[in-house]
Amino acid sequence: MKNYAFIKDNIVVNIAVFEDDITEDILQIFKEQHNADLVILTDKNAFIGGDYIEGQFRSACPFSSWSWDKIEKEWIAPIPMPKDDKFYYWSEEIQNWVVVSSY
Repeated sequence: MKNYAFIKDNIVVNIAVFEDDITEDILQIFKEQHNADLVILTDKNAFIGGDYIEGQFRSACPFSSWSWDKIEKEWIAPIPMPKDDKFYYWSEEIQNWVVVSSY
């Protein structure tokens, strides 16, 4: 079984799973149908609408100030979230974590 992601403008536009080996003709039809590049999936983080940048699948960046950690394969805030028993949310406006006052 082989999984394929169809990538257009660095966004996953479709994912196809084929149980049997398929011909290059069939792959070409899928590529043309989506007007997209083809990537064989080995990364389980791929999903439709996700990004494909620098050879990695990833979710869309939650905030413009966050950066991608290539090792952990996740978005990280410019300031680590405090590690205590409180609940926080990220405020892009003040570029910091804010305590949730009621929940």
